[in-house]
Amino acid sequence: MPRSLPPVGEIHHVHFVAVCGTAMGSLACMLAARGFRVTGSDTDAYPPMSDQLRRAGIEVKKGWDPSRLGKDSPDLVVVIGNAARPDNPEARAAIDAGLHYVSFCDAVEHFFLITADAAAPSPIDGAETLGAALTGTGTTFEPVPTEATDTAIILYTPGTTGQAKGAELSHVSTMMNVVTTNRLFQSKPATDHLLCLPLFRTFCPTVQMHAGFSVAATLYLAPRFDAEQVVRLMDIEEITFFADVPTCGGAC
Repeated sequence: MPRSLPPVGEIHHVHFVAVCGTAMGSLACMLAARGFRVTGSDTDAYPPMSDQLRRAGIEVKKGWDPSRLGKDSPDLVVVIGNAARPDNPEARAAIDAGLHYVSFCDAVEHFFLITADAAAPSPIDGAETLGAALTGTGTTFEPVPTEATDTAIILYTPGTTGQAKGAELSHVSTMMNVVTTNRLFQSKPATDHLLCLPLFRTFCPTVQMHAGFSVAATLYLAPRFDAEQVVRLMDIEEITFFADVPTCGGAC
């Protein structure tokens, strides 16, 4: 279990294991802007995140090296990203050495107070809200023209080989899948979807998320498949569209 984290005022150095993801890199930049010493490591760094980290003054080391954590670092908190495997050398070293370590979600909660109203003042003296931290950041961006055949989604899957690989879906193939789904199931705006399958695989995002958004359907997202909860939601919310797989259906 993670050690209890020290108060924010006693933390001076935050190290990110697997820093180059969108969420981890953004959090690293936010902490650097607040004056923390921020370091990070990853297998590699690519634009645009590598550029964003460099502009924030965050040095990213390639690969994993437990010696970067130091032997005795009481003011260090190690943020371990979801991309870090359980046997990651730096993550393992932080845990074995008894250093303060935390997940991305817990780090956001610890360093930033999230209020229901982003513009509300902090109810805790000295604690910065997430809304305050994001003040002044851009809310618009320049769109990038794309072609129908450009890559829209990359699905990473081991498939039957056990080797990680990326399956590219173009904008047009994704849209055609959505159109086909809606024609097959005669989807309408009044449709109420219940989503409880993984969104990192193509079935649920295509058949329910993308297809549902395209017809302005109502989507209910369950955090995980729980047979009792799913059946109860079907009854309470009058669900009209539910996608299933045999492993889940058998549990009902």
